[in-house]
Amino acid sequence: MKIFDQIANSKEHTGYRKREEVFSHTVDGGNAAKMIKGYINILNFYNFKLNAINNCIDIGCGAGYITREFSENNFNIKGMEYSEDALTIAKEHNPNLEIIQGDMSKFKEENQYDFIFSREVYLITRVNCFTEQKQIISNIVDSLKLNGIFMLVASDVSYPNCMDYNLIIKTIKKDKNILVSSKYHEFIFKKFNKFIFGKISYKILELLLMPLILYKKNNGWASQYIIIFQKI
Repeated sequence: MKIFDQIANSKEHTGYRKREEVFSHTVDGGNAAKMIKGYINILNFYNFKLNAINNCIDIGCGAGYITREFSENNFNIKGMEYSEDALTIAKEHNPNLEIIQGDMSKFKEENQYDFIFSREVYLITRVNCFTEQKQIISNIVDSLKLNGIFMLVASDVSYPNCMDYNLIIKTIKKDKNILVSSKYHEFIFKKFNKFIFGKISYKILELLLMPLILYKKNNGWASQYIIIFQKI
């Protein structure tokens, strides 16, 4: 709890103090363009239909390039960052985006959003506080409209000091009003998206790539997972 509070209440994102370190903590434009195709592919797995009039948010948007790519694919999306330094960076890189200041640990706007996205936020990837993290996920799902989707992208780079993804999935699956996916490997969608036509083709690719995944894991490679939470 103490460690969680320290991260939640940190006033600065140390990785943003030096401009040359920005993209070690967020995504540049080229990678964002590749990733967005995979993210949209996953949304299609769950028959996600984006209305012409929609409301979306990227929590912890970093430099805002993923937010921008969603925007260019008809998502009416704004970005959110907690610290003033991160907010400044986002506005420098993507001045045409709406980017607000907000706190993920307190975020809850019931029934307001069609789609919520969050990638590599420290409250998820740098601390293991199950009770607090479960409440964050629950609050975000409560903020969705019916059939809305929360897409969480998060790594185990700081394992064991990160959210217990398997326990979160197992626990939230008990809620009959929330559909929860298994963990998808982000890099598979980034590098092999053109070969993925649905859940079965993804599973085949994952099976074929598992020896590589295990080899890299044994050599210190961090996995980045995509988890879907859909309000039903």
